[in-house]
Amino acid sequence: MRKIDYETDPAYLALLRADLMDEFASRLDRTVTADYANRKQRNSFAAGLVKRIGAKSVFNLGGGGRRHLGGELGAEHTVFEADMVGDCDLKIDLDVLDRLPFEDGHFDLTCAFDVLEHLEKFHLVNEELYRISKRHVLISLPNAGHAIVSDVLPGRMQRKPNVNHGVYTKFYGLPLERPRDRHRWWIFFADIVRFYVWFAARSGCSLTFMVPRRSLTRRIVASIIGRRLYYELFCPYLWILLRKPD
Repeated sequence: MRKIDYETDPAYLALLRADLMDEFASRLDRTVTADYANRKQRNSFAAGLVKRIGAKSVFNLGGGGRRHLGGELGAEHTVFEADMVGDCDLKIDLDVLDRLPFEDGHFDLTCAFDVLEHLEKFHLVNEELYRISKRHVLISLPNAGHAIVSDVLPGRMQRKPNVNHGVYTKFYGLPLERPRDRHRWWIFFADIVRFYVWFAARSGCSLTFMVPRRSLTRRIVASIIGRRLYYELFCPYLWILLRKPD
């Protein structure tokens, strides 16, 4: 990507002034609801998207070392798994990564589900996923602001002994001992929207967002507090689909 002078670049200055909720709404796929309660259901949801897209060869980054996605997709798809642990095709430490060992456009689709927030090299790995994909990149990211409502306000403190956790959550806070795994980034909903709107503009690709279904109660909450606060505090995660130009 070309180097940007952020003080003068008109595209960046326009994004700085933009209403990020409008940017999100204009790219939201309302025909898809990203609803799931656990890792298996998340991979089942992702597999449905992969089949809908029509991708046959898939690169799955940080899948957990248990080949969940391949199990959901079946034998008609080839899923290459990369992780630090478990059953995978490539063991790799993403914090020391400079380049994924594949040529440009090697896979039909690349994906990372709740992975990039764990990485110091978020930006580099995101660009590498885009580089080695022939057409699509599928990513999910958690909204850290949701922890305020789900854990902090209700006072859901960690009760089971675990010195690697924060007071309220596993991945945020200040653990008593250095944790084995944690989120490196506290990312708000608007951060995700702005990052991928900008990434899509710089890359020349199309961008689609997907979110969970809003229950009646949450629709009422959104009508009271407004859409910005609703998404920042009540939407637990956001899915991103990038599609390279033909």
